[in-house]
Amino acid sequence: MEFVELTAEEFGAFVCAQEKIHFQQTVEMGELQKRLGHQPLYFGIKAADNLIGAMLVILTKVKFGYLASAHGNPYFSESLDANRFFIKALAKKLRQMSAIKLVIHSNENIACFDDRWENVGSCEDVVTGFYQAIGLTPAVLSDFEQGFQYNYEKDLTDFASYEEVSRSFKKKAKQSIKKARDFGIEIVELPYERLAEFKAVVDEAGDRRQFATRSLSYYQSAYLAYQDKIKFLAAELNFSKYLTQVTSEYQAKLAEVNQLEAELSVKSSEKKQNRLEDIKTYQLASLKKRQAEVAVLVETFG
Repeated sequence: MEFVELTAEEFGAFVCAQEKIHFQQTVEMGELQKRLGHQPLYFGIKAADNLIGAMLVILTKVKFGYLASAHGNPYFSESLDANRFFIKALAKKLRQMSAIKLVIHSNENIACFDDRWENVGSCEDVVTGFYQAIGLTPAVLSDFEQGFQYNYEKDLTDFASYEEVSRSFKKKAKQSIKKARDFGIEIVELPYERLAEFKAVVDEAGDRRQFATRSLSYYQSAYLAYQDKIKFLAAELNFSKYLTQVTSEYQAKLAEVNQLEAELSVKSSEKKQNRLEDIKTYQLASLKKRQAEVAVLVETFG
């Protein structure tokens, strides 16, 4: 076996051939970290001149040297002995580069939930035993550190379209989506030039919900590093377009009222009478209120 330092191109080619790729173990992640002032390093292990394992390690300057960290899931070999050799050689190399500690932040499932957010079982912890077997020890995290280590993800594998995905949401989420669409809210992909707007919205949410946010340079660096593999999305409401839509809806409801009143004058119907009262009492009032609210927004912001 041979421990080797890889070029970004060599690492990228190896990653592309993997069945499971983690975005934090990619050349793009290395480019992002370089833009942020850190040093990305690519290491691998070869057997019979074939690359069988690889890892992106980030060097960050600290007080007495460097902290070496690997995020996501490094690409280990199927051979435990090869992985032991990899970690031992990597530790030696990093010590020569004045690294004080190597920390691997692995990303593994710890629990699974169904679409009703009911726990369908915890996942087996295979990570701790694996890392201990190759020469690493578990880090002791505080409750605070554990809190922001969690990621939540939705598996989209079995969905062929957005419509299928939306049907799997909870009732409250479906109602929220319908309400947003009724209000004319649209999802847009922001270009590089609008990342400052993205940051402003995230900062406002951070202040409201007490979480730390990133700098504008971080978002810009991520955009440039990942290119077509990253999207910055925003929800937008065009006030003028929304006012036109609400006004149109209001006129349509007035027309429906006139139609129902004409039909009821000819023949009584409890169902139609209830429909008429609902429109007059609730729907027209709601639309009138929304008209007034958005008219102010159009006057203020255009």
